Amino acid sequence: MLLTALSLIATVYVRPQILDNFRIRFWGLIIPGMVFASLVAMPVLWRKGRELAAFLASTAYIASMLGGAAFAMYPYLLPASTNPSYSLTIHNAKTGAYSLRVGLVWWLIGIALAIVYFTFIYRSFRGKVVLDEEGGY
Repeated sequence: MLLTALSLIATVYVRPQILDNFRIRFWGLIIPGMVFASLVAMPVLWRKGRELAAFLASTAYIASMLGGAAFAMYPYLLPASTNPSYSLTIHNAKTGAYSLRVGLVWWLIGIALAIVYFTFIYRSFRGKVVLDEEGGY
């Protein structure tokens, strides 16, 4: 929790305009709420012995932190520190329609393979590790 707060303070100190999208689009304040809720839920659920729920809360924390960063940076992908005209935005970084279609097809194939692989690995190693009397597996 402390590192999250310190990273937010450091980010705002270095780049104060990072909060502009939250001021303009109030619905974006849902994202920091999700960050806070998942951050609080992790230790609470862990103490209650609900490990899967705590893991899902940590997943929600990571996803909402990344989503918050993307929301705050929009439309910039890589802001320039020297001159704003040198920044990489979603508008000047996009490619043609054909390339986007080809990329989407390959992404769909790749994500399908990743889901199949993850499911196989998860099922292969499911369950908790149980130590025997000698401290081995």
